[in-house]
Amino acid sequence: MSVIVPVTGPSSDVVGFPQLRSIKMKTYRIVNGENTNGVQSFTGPSSIAGYQYTLSVVSASDGGQNIQSIEEIKFVAPKNYEAQNRAVVSTDYERLIKNNFPYVGSLRVWGGETNDPPIYGKVFVSAKPNIGFTLGTLQKDNIKNFLKQYNPLTTDIVFLDPTFLYVSPQIEVIWDSTKTTDTENDVRDGIINAVSQYAENNLDEFDRTVIYHSRFVDVIDESSVAVLSNQTTFVLEKRFTPNFNTSTR
Repeated sequence: MSVIVPVTGPSSDVVGFPQLRSIKMKTYRIVNGENTNGVQSFTGPSSIAGYQYTLSVVSASDGGQNIQSIEEIKFVAPKNYEAQNRAVVSTDYERLIKNNFPYVGSLRVWGGETNDPPIYGKVFVSAKPNIGFTLGTLQKDNIKNFLKQYNPLTTDIVFLDPTFLYVSPQIEVIWDSTKTTDTENDVRDGIINAVSQYAENNLDEFDRTVIYHSRFVDVIDESSVAVLSNQTTFVLEKRFTPNFNTSTR
């Protein structure tokens, strides 16, 4: 989309600065952000210029991202300046990955020298995508190949898939039906949405791993004017896929 922007600010003789009342063309690319991610089915014309073809999807679409918030820009901008387009320390790797691969949601990078025992010459990357729980092989290879051009040293990049600890809240709610026109299902759905939003805002990042019980309870109480109180406890889950072909000792 192209728009015409009339210049109404003060004029200047500096090269590149538009004069008063001049016209400047601006071109924007309009996208739907994260809504375009995960598409796996595409339909094309039966033929192109009279030639038949076969359409196959190698992987689902990804990389779409919503506009950054002011807080995100304030966090990223200083790191961009510090890194100076190189990958030397862990924060350099994090900045390059986050800026160029928007499908990466949460990220942690560390040098192998901090492992116990130390593993020198390796940089470890653990990343959670915005959709799903682990990156695919193609996504990891794309990141590795991209980082090579910024790495001045001979350093191997190793991906480690994150493991997850699941929190299952057990919620009992006391509510007053006379305070709202919502049905019981409406109140339940409101609580579920509030809890899901709390998890997205507070638990989807590697650095956000603490659930404050008092705040969690308040989120439920504030989900509807009909909710009078609630009693909530947490059950922790560790999920894994057993290997049935391995004998125990």
